Amino acid sequence: MSLTGDGFRRLAEGFLAGRGSRNTRAAYARDLAVLARALGLGDDAAPDPGALDGVFGVEDDPRAAAADHALDDVAQAVLDVALEDARALVHVRREEGLVGAVA
Repeated sequence: MSLTGDGFRRLAEGFLAGRGSRNTRAAYARDLAVLARALGLGDDAAPDPGALDGVFGVEDDPRAAAADHALDDVAQAVLDVALEDARALVHVRREEGLVGAVA
């Protein structure tokens, strides 16, 4: 499943809609815009905290649901890489005699 800019934006705007404070929504929107760029989704994927009309019921939005599933896949891939890196580091440290054997 691939992550689309539109799905990410709709999911992010649904999240923002649940924040009561305008300042909190703006702060989260800035962070989510950075995340969208880091994921390679482009500036059009950035949520607009001022465009919150119609975002309630985001759980029924198929594009937001698809983005949610795609982000799960991204998170799992990141965790898999981190786990492999940690295992490799322990192996190197064990070879160097810096880590004892683990039962």
